[in-house]
Amino acid sequence: IRMFLSDFQDETILRFGTMDLVRGDYRRYNQSLFEDSGQLENPNTSFEVNAVNIEENENRQPIPYRLPPGVQREQLYQNNTSLRQNEQSLSLSVCDLEPQDARAVYKN
Repeated sequence: IRMFLSDFQDETILRFGTMDLVRGDYRRYNQSLFEDSGQLENPNTSFEVNAVNIEENENRQPIPYRLPPGVQREQLYQNNTSLRQNEQSLSLSVCDLEPQDARAVYKN
């Protein structure tokens, strides 16, 4: 996993479930994560879910997509051609997340 975090003034705890990051079929979880506590989500929080990959984002700015260390693209051999599989990652962008607030994604 590669993460870029910035502008934290206090110690921050990040919690992750199992990281089965295969394929690009992740979706935003739009239901409340606070049903039992009565807490409301901050409507000003920006939360984007995207996929980035080597074929479309290798020249992206300001941070170009690079293969993670030790990862090699799988090659498929078909007739007279050799194709490389597209290596892809989940991209989450969260801005203005308040303390004790949360956002989530799920996999189909």
